This record gives sequence, C-alpha cells and structure tokens, in this order.
Amino acid sequence: MSSIIPMTRTVHQQQNSRLMQLPQELRDQIYDYTFSSTSPSFGRDFPGQLVHASGPSRSALALLRSCHRVRDEVDGDWLGQVTFQFGDPKDMLDKLTDLPAGIRSQIRHLRIYGASLKLTIEDDECYFRTAQALKLLPNLQLDVLTVIGDNLSNCAYDTLNMLVRFGGGWKELHFFSFDSKLLGYADKMRYFGAHDDMNNRYMRLPQPADWQETMNERDGEASKPSVTVYRSKDSSTLGSVFQPDKREVMVQAFGPDQDAQTYGRAEDSDLMRPGEVEKEILVVVKRGKGVDYAEKDVPTYVGVDDIRWSFDMRTWKEIKAYQEELFDDSDDEGSVE
Repeated sequence: MSSIIPMTRTVHQQQNSRLMQLPQELRDQIYDYTFSSTSPSFGRDFPGQLVHASGPSRSALALLRSCHRVRDEVDGDWLGQVTFQFGDPKDMLDKLTDLPAGIRSQIRHLRIYGASLKLTIEDDECYFRTAQALKLLPNLQLDVLTVIGDNLSNCAYDTLNMLVRFGGGWKELHFFSFDSKLLGYADKMRYFGAHDDMNNRYMRLPQPADWQETMNERDGEASKPSVTVYRSKDSSTLGSVFQPDKREVMVQAFGPDQDAQTYGRAEDSDLMRPGEVEKEILVVVKRGKGVDYAEKDVPTYVGVDDIRWSFDMRTWKEIKAYQEELFDDSDDEGSVE
C-alpha cells in the first residue's frame, strides 16, 4: 500500500536577483504598480478599441510565475489590484462563476462591455442586462465596476438604469458612453398587449436627479450616495472623459411644459446636434457610506425579468447546459433520417 508523503517546498531566496536586493518596501511598490496597471482580458475587444480602458495584457501576470519567493510575497494581493476585463457577459460568467466564493470576493476591479446577454428559453430569444448577469456571481464585492455602454443608446440607458436601481456587487460604478446619445435619444418604442407594462422602460428622465433619488431610496440619504454625470469637452480624443481636465459636470432638467411622460419622448436637441452628439459621457455612481454592497449568497432580485426566475434558479453552468440541450434538440428535429 502506497502512502502520500507531504512535500515541503524550498523557496530560493534569489540573493543574486536585483529585485530581491531591494528593500521589501520597494519591492511591494513595484508589485503594486505592476498589478494595478494590469488588465487581463478575456473574450472580444471592446467596440471602438477604447485605448484608455485597456491595460497591459495578461502576460504581465507572468511575474507570479517567475519564482516561488515572488509568489509568496505577492500572495493573493494581486486579485484586488488587477482589473479583469471581459468583452462579453458570457465570458465573464464563464470565468468567474467557476471560481471559489472566497477567491471571487477578493476581486476589486472589473471592466465589461455592457452588451446584452442573449439566451433562449424554449422558442424565445431573451436579452438580459449587466445587472441581471451579475446576480449569478454571489460574493462579488468590487471597489469599481466599469461598464462600456452598448452602441444602441436606448439599450445602454436601460443597462445603466437597471444597474442603478438593482445592481449589486460594486461600491462604485463607472458607466462609459462613446457619445451623448445615451442622454439625448428620443424614446419611440411602444409595446402592446402582454408587454404594455414596458412602455416606460426606455424612456429617459432628467439625470442625474432621477438616479440620485433612486440611490437615496436604496442606500438612505443619510449615507450620502452620489451620482455624477461627466461629459467630455470635445470629441477629438477617445477616452477623454476619463481625464478630469477634459470633462465637465452635466445636469439635465425638465424644459418648459415637460413632465416625466413627455421629457424622454423627444430628443435633447442640444445633445443630439452635430458637434455635440459625438462627445463622450461618463456616469459615476457611488454607494452610500457603510452600505453592504456585496452580492449575497442568495442575491436580491431585480424588478424585471430576473434571469434566475426565467431559468428556475439554475446556476450559470446549468443554464449553459440547458442552452446546449435546446440547440441539440433543434438540430435533431431538423435532421433527415
């Protein structure tokens, strides 16, 4: 009968390494700089190649594999310093749902393209927003979630609106739009019959006042949550709205004879005219002080079309298996014996 003998790992002190000859404090600063400027990317690139939002490739993580001593000194701190970047919600769920809850809870920075998550339920194609996808990631407690808005302005607005109203797992949300259509489009969508309750889903309201009111209700006004809308001063530099000296605070308000039912039905002519519509928008939402923002083991439900209700409380792994089964069945029905 064989026995398993625990093996002890010898950590070489690397006395000849110039890095290891530095004081520990300096090595820690090097580690911090390296990982805080690293963005391991998964899936497709962001639309428009947003250069500002991209960092060094995942190869920067090779430092962790350079030697045992470096890995021991860094430990798990790198998880809270790097920005994990996902070009698609499916890529995000594939990578993060398989992580142990304790590892997932150490991630502090995440960037994702806010495209809809398209899934099939029986014969219907359903589209779920970023806030809904995040509900499949319990124990997530990010410092900053950055979402790159969809090119369809009404879908981007709905994605952001749902994150403000129902989103969890983040302390601070940065929502980027490539242009000003996010807060200037006219809502022309109309639903009838069974979908009549969705008639106001894509209708804009003056911002940030409406979102600020929502955050006050969620977190309590005394905890001082905040919503700020920034707009780039010009449209010549991609990502300029991220730079404080190249942006300004933007505030919308009802015009004469406008109310909540008429405001978003018409275009904002100031934002939508040539030379102005191309300017980027950045919405920064901060949760209230002391608020428990982490997604729970059993996350709260979103108010519309919760992905877990739609799939009978399945996990992401089970949802994927269900999708594959649907398509396999469809292929079988279409085949000829």
